[in-house]
Amino acid sequence: MKHNQHIRINHVLMTACGSLFVVLLLILSYYNRFAVDDYYHIHVVTQKGITAAALDGYYNYGGRWTSYFLWGLVYYFYNVPLFTALYSFLVFLLFALAVWLLLRNIFRTTGLSSSYTYLPVYSVLLTAAFFFACESKGEIWFWVVSTTMYLNSLTAFIFVLSLLLSSRGNIGVYLLLAGFGIFAGGAAETYAVVFLGGLTLLLILKFSVKSEIFKRISTGKLITVIVFIAAAFCISVFASGNSVRAGWLPERSFTGTFLTTLVSLKDLVFHKLIYAIPYILLFSFPWLAAGQLLSTGNIKMSLRKFILRFIISGTVLWVVSYMIMFPTCYLLSEVCPDRAISVVILLIVIFAATWSFLVGYYRNISLNTERYAQKIVLILMAGFLIYAIISQYNRVSDYGIAVDQRMEYLRHTHFQDKNHIEYLQPLPPSGFLYSAEISADTGNYKNVQLRMGAFIEYALAVKAH
Repeated sequence: MKHNQHIRINHVLMTACGSLFVVLLLILSYYNRFAVDDYYHIHVVTQKGITAAALDGYYNYGGRWTSYFLWGLVYYFYNVPLFTALYSFLVFLLFALAVWLLLRNIFRTTGLSSSYTYLPVYSVLLTAAFFFACESKGEIWFWVVSTTMYLNSLTAFIFVLSLLLSSRGNIGVYLLLAGFGIFAGGAAETYAVVFLGGLTLLLILKFSVKSEIFKRISTGKLITVIVFIAAAFCISVFASGNSVRAGWLPERSFTGTFLTTLVSLKDLVFHKLIYAIPYILLFSFPWLAAGQLLSTGNIKMSLRKFILRFIISGTVLWVVSYMIMFPTCYLLSEVCPDRAISVVILLIVIFAATWSFLVGYYRNISLNTERYAQKIVLILMAGFLIYAIISQYNRVSDYGIAVDQRMEYLRHTHFQDKNHIEYLQPLPPSGFLYSAEISADTGNYKNVQLRMGAFIEYALAVKAH
């Protein structure tokens, strides 16, 4: 009786935490605004249309053709009220949906549970862990041009994995695999390389490892999605815009990239990860309860063996992270920008959640200790989310209103003198959002792009503080 009551209380608390996170996302999405490169693409899409703008990018900027079409759709409706907010929230919604479907199929495939009704809540909390683990939340989650290339590509790949683990194999599933595969393969070259590498490894394991999990993955589905991702990737690679873009970047060095990637990994571990550890631990803890709930209590593992497996898997995690970051460092000839390491951050979050689950599943801590700790952690989580909602609302509401006022002013202010310089009031802090602030230098690319997005001829600069 007490056990069932404990489970109900935990699920109420987890549902409350998940709901608070959704409220936070709704607030952030509502006040999200276009920034930097968005303004340039708004100008191009408005002048040329979605298809012509995508082709212009393909021939003159780079090969990320599927993301060009997606952001073209968003920029085409840039003047429609709340369209940006709708897109921003859909980014989260689709990611959480993809995670839920993948978790459901993983649980079914491994035989842990075929009808675990609380997976939607866990999916939201895993999304929350990923969100708070990202140091540059605005760049990764809210900057439209970034989300279409990286985060949405990652979401499409998670959908692919869930479809591969699904027992269904009808024509609809193959069409979805093709669609998600094409988008993931053409949105960001470096991520496409990672996805192709992961799926190829999965294909090898299917035929070399005797495991029921690998046997359940359809060879036809696996080969189909590899073909479509590879085809979309090839279209990206052969884009004439790649050579144009390469001319803007430093000369590439394959040997030098080994050191650059090592620097990127060091920066991730000693700067970004240290910042993210408290959030990762906080939002991964509920998975310990999931492990205890699904455990039969008959499966045990010695502490020595448990720690050894943790160390081995942790070593594999860092090696894989290095391999994932290498293509981006080579392509850019510099350390990875935050938006390009979202897949690595997600892997770290999954790693923490998995081991939290295993601690509960193998009952490596007492049930009573876990029960009290679970309630304390969930209450702390709820308190943190309430604080985040209040503090972020105060910041992003001021920021969103200020951006709207700036754009409204630019729309109704006209100067005949093209040499005129209009000095704008600085924007307030943007909180978790990606700031649309420009520079005091009229020649800065941010200033130029804002001028293009506002469709004005005169120069812009922000007033010095």
